[in-house]
Amino acid sequence: MHGLNELLRSIEAVPWGDMLRGHLAAFLVGIICTWLAQRAARAAFTRRDFLHRVNFSLNYVENNELRIRTLKESDVDQIILDNRHGRNVVLKAARNARGSDQAPFLDLPEDCGWLVLNAILNEISEEFSAGHLAKSMGLPSRSCWYVFGATCEWDDDVKMRKIRVMVVAEELLKTIDSFSLLKFQYPWHHVRYRTLLKMRELYQQDRRAEAAEHDGKLKRDRELAAMSEKQRQRAMDRDRRAAERSLPRRKLMRIELTLPAPAAAPPAGEAAADYVPS
Repeated sequence: MHGLNELLRSIEAVPWGDMLRGHLAAFLVGIICTWLAQRAARAAFTRRDFLHRVNFSLNYVENNELRIRTLKESDVDQIILDNRHGRNVVLKAARNARGSDQAPFLDLPEDCGWLVLNAILNEISEEFSAGHLAKSMGLPSRSCWYVFGATCEWDDDVKMRKIRVMVVAEELLKTIDSFSLLKFQYPWHHVRYRTLLKMRELYQQDRRAEAAEHDGKLKRDRELAAMSEKQRQRAMDRDRRAAERSLPRRKLMRIELTLPAPAAAPPAGEAAADYVPS
């Protein structure tokens, strides 16, 4: 009986009113947050705004017509290794791409631009792992150098707003402005052609930067050669530490893509799918 009395007294001491008010407030906050999230999602869908998606877009010319094909799509989080800071940096750059000097390419901060592009490189490379594996085994394969960069096109003619990784063969990019009366598969592809022209401009800037870095390295090598052995060793140690702290400053990246090649062509008149080399 004494224990029951103690239990009743402890129940009476509980501030039930405060607890109920606290739970009610949490419930209302949850409802409001859910409603706001749904409203934001509906607004983004209406605006065709899907910046959390990254589209890997292959661009090439066939019969004097610009062709655009999707290689894959991923979420930003997947590419940036679920790193919230990296995700926010990329999304901010995408939103600011409309007014940047290198629009529509993302103007990423110098301290993380290379990291983002390298993460994208790994995503692309993974799609062509079979080709690289075949090449390492000495099996028939074909390789080609491509250039890629991250963009967000804000033109009104763009059907859906996404972060797009433009992928184009390096040799094509060098001559993308040389096509006369280039045709477009769809009228809005003129936006992509302007993007490719900007990509060529950035590509040339990167090549000039690489040439300047090469000249600087040659000059530094001559300076080191003129030093005593002890001075040269100290200077090389300083250069190595400085190089470890710095990252390449590039707006675009190059990647070698490899595909397995068939061991032999199928005999004439036989379907390729039914032919198995002996």
